Amino acid sequence: MVAGTDEVENTFFAQPIINIDTGATMRYELLLRERRPDGWHLPSSFGLPFVEARRLLLAALSHLDVKQIDLNLTAAQFANARFINRLVELKLATPELVHMNVELTGTPSIVTLQQMGVLLSQADIH
Repeated sequence: MVAGTDEVENTFFAQPIINIDTGATMRYELLLRERRPDGWHLPSSFGLPFVEARRLLLAALSHLDVKQIDLNLTAAQFANARFINRLVELKLATPELVHMNVELTGTPSIVTLQQMGVLLSQADIH
């Protein structure tokens, strides 16, 4: 919470993903956190609107030595065509962002995926 208000303060904490052989940072996973009076915690909601996600992503990116990130999206964010289109536009308009990997914290329903034009198949890994 921002002091004296009911406004929630969010930020991305950056967790390095390390190459086990070299010890070098390969990329960072951006982890959403919310400030409360007793410190930073998991947020009450992960479903940030795009404008807030963009602001936090760019702020985090400015502090990273390796400009490759993993970004977690909720199923609702992933299923929101406007959100995804704006995320793609952000990636294309941000040349310093070398790589962005999207991780889903949940999956949309099969019906939603079909409406999005996404086909799923199961790999045979025998």
